[in-house]
Amino acid sequence: MHQSARFLILIVCLLFLNTVSCKPGINIDKKYVLSYSQWRGTIQTVGGELPFLFFLKKDGKNNTVSFELENGEERIISKEVEIIGDSIIIRLPVYEAVLIAEINTTGDSLNGSLHRVRFDQTVVTPFKAAAKQPYKFAAHRPGQPENFQGLWKTKFFSDDNKDTSWAMGKFEQIGINISGTFLTPSGDYRYLSGIADGDSMFLSGFDGSMIFLFKGRKVGKTMSGEYFTAGKASTRFISELDSNFKLRDPFNHTQLKRKSNLYASLPDSSTLSFATGKYEGKVVILNIMGTWCANCGDEAVFMGELYRRYQKEGLEIVGLAFERTDMKEKAADNLSRMKKRFNIPYELIHVGKADAKEVIQRLNFLRSLFAYPTTIIINRKGEIAEVHTGFSGPGTGSFYEEYKKTFVSKLETLLKESNKLN
Repeated sequence: MHQSARFLILIVCLLFLNTVSCKPGINIDKKYVLSYSQWRGTIQTVGGELPFLFFLKKDGKNNTVSFELENGEERIISKEVEIIGDSIIIRLPVYEAVLIAEINTTGDSLNGSLHRVRFDQTVVTPFKAAAKQPYKFAAHRPGQPENFQGLWKTKFFSDDNKDTSWAMGKFEQIGINISGTFLTPSGDYRYLSGIADGDSMFLSGFDGSMIFLFKGRKVGKTMSGEYFTAGKASTRFISELDSNFKLRDPFNHTQLKRKSNLYASLPDSSTLSFATGKYEGKVVILNIMGTWCANCGDEAVFMGELYRRYQKEGLEIVGLAFERTDMKEKAADNLSRMKKRFNIPYELIHVGKADAKEVIQRLNFLRSLFAYPTTIIINRKGEIAEVHTGFSGPGTGSFYEEYKKTFVSKLETLLKESNKLN
């Protein structure tokens, strides 16, 4: 890569990571002919390469390039793509993540890195990609593979094997192709997809925030394996097929200090009460979230649907955002990008930093926070009626549909009771 190009990329990357968007466009040397096609990208983990698929597309009218990430059933599109000299810079939507790579002279290979920001620190992970490779994993073992379809009672182990946590694997399989996710009490691992190869399963998921590579080996009705994410050691897991296994009830997990006289202490030293002003006499949903949280993005889509449907019946929703930054301007830009990405119609308010102690200090009604997101429903009396910990999103299939029905039922009951009270 030319020295001048490296300098430009560094400047562009700094602008990206400090919330100033680059103007999309193309300024590519004639000798570089980029392939506008499907690509197979890989991110390096301690468990090997984590594959993902994406498209690069060119709009001839506007002379711009777009990036379309294929993450299971999900499609994530970014039009914030810049090509400078022999290099490409792709900013992923919502999350503070940028792909920066050198384009080879034939335009069918990228070699660079993924830059992600957490608490204002940039983590750099090797990244490369090849054009016109429409597969994530390649099968190497002949014959019919094992069947991994079903519900799996799963135990994750800490690095020292002393602590464990429960999860549920949910997979569907057609031929060698597998899709599904793991559900936990705090949320799910979103869209995972891959293949069965003999007695082994390989799954990956990448959305800019969540980066996961799962490897498992099945023996009878049990499976053991590891999962990996960028920059971290592996996590071991064991699973067994169990269609009756259930996780703990997410409506009975978060602990409260109080159920009334609820307020949040904001960074400007003001106080936001949820029983006065526009919230008075309303059913209010408080969504404790962050723009860095992929499960929070999934829930924001559902919350938006609720707001549009029930606002006229007296529903208010407010997102209480705890961000991984100390920069006020960056937090504001993060929230603005999230509102645009997920078409959020309700208010998002920056409350503080994503630190467990600060969350408890800022919100006078919480004794502890177990997970992002945590969703609280307040009745028209200004009292907490329901608390839901975590979120099982669309990647969980039937579990997501069941959750929506349960949540809507509880919400409609509160709206009807509120109407009677008034």
